[in-house]
Amino acid sequence: MAVTASLAGLRANAVVVRVDPLAELGSMLHAITHGDHHPRGQRVRGVAYADERQGELLARARHFLPLYGAIRARYLMPVSLAGRRLAQIEDRLDELGAMNLDAFVEQSAPSLIEFSRDIDVRHLRTDCQARREFFRRVERLSLSRLELAVEIVERPAAALAGLRDFLHAVTNDWFHEEWAQLASRLVDDARRKENDLARRGVSAIVSVSPTAALRRDPDRVVFDKVNQAMVKPAGSGLIVVPSFYLAPHLIIKHDPGLPVVIAYAIGPAAGDGLDVTMKRLSALHDGMRIQICRAILRTPRTTVDLAHKMRMTEPQVSRHLRALREAELVTAERRGRHVYYSLETQGLSELGTQVLALLYR
Repeated sequence: MAVTASLAGLRANAVVVRVDPLAELGSMLHAITHGDHHPRGQRVRGVAYADERQGELLARARHFLPLYGAIRARYLMPVSLAGRRLAQIEDRLDELGAMNLDAFVEQSAPSLIEFSRDIDVRHLRTDCQARREFFRRVERLSLSRLELAVEIVERPAAALAGLRDFLHAVTNDWFHEEWAQLASRLVDDARRKENDLARRGVSAIVSVSPTAALRRDPDRVVFDKVNQAMVKPAGSGLIVVPSFYLAPHLIIKHDPGLPVVIAYAIGPAAGDGLDVTMKRLSALHDGMRIQICRAILRTPRTTVDLAHKMRMTEPQVSRHLRALREAELVTAERRGRHVYYSLETQGLSELGTQVLALLYR
């Protein structure tokens, strides 16, 4: 499946790059609470769990988890094309705390229910039937999620104040130090993206993800995602948001009346090499290649050695070694007249993370 972003009618001045600390704070919280597939979050996760107030803050982090879980709440992303390249976290938290309560409920609902377009979430506070159905769907996911949903829908002012206070506490305890180290990196990446957009036009959007593809007639960018959607940012504009903690994800938000947001992970993220990952999986599908990997795991061997050990011909061994080398699982070293082959254990160690990254996109 894929999310397709139409470039038709999209003007260059309707595309902005924003470094948003609230978006990064949401990604950091996701990395802390979903540590199994977020290697970049290991350090801050250790800090969070070692904090002397971990019981209180971690409990609150789990309470609000759906809002920065599989479906990120829209208000945790930039909401306007206007503004500076680098926002301040205090300003963003103040904006969050002052947002319209109906908008708060409407933008929270998709995260709580993990999205369902057959329920009109615009009138949850006033439509009793829609509210009952919404709560019923949320309860299917978990009772703790239902508790948060009831709090947000029926007591939105208290829920919003509680969320704002929680994010402020996390900022003070866990995020400020992280942000001090990350902000300049994100700004540098934002500048590169701005230069790329100025040079190549809106089609440069394709560079935010190694799994994205530019298509013509009509012009569009196709992103490899687990959901299917067509996004048309020409009318509302597009905000591109670089992130460190977002890896291995790519987030595309398209909500009525708001700019489209594409949040991407900067730098090399585990699992970004789609072609290499697929080659590795394909190479290891053959049982004989597994046996060759075992044979060269501890001891480098020549083609002749392997042919004798595996009871195969040298051309057969060479073909298997070629496939493993193309998958970057085997290295070769010439010693005099002979070439010795060794297993690239780092590539194998990364494979599980790479597969998870592909599945989580």
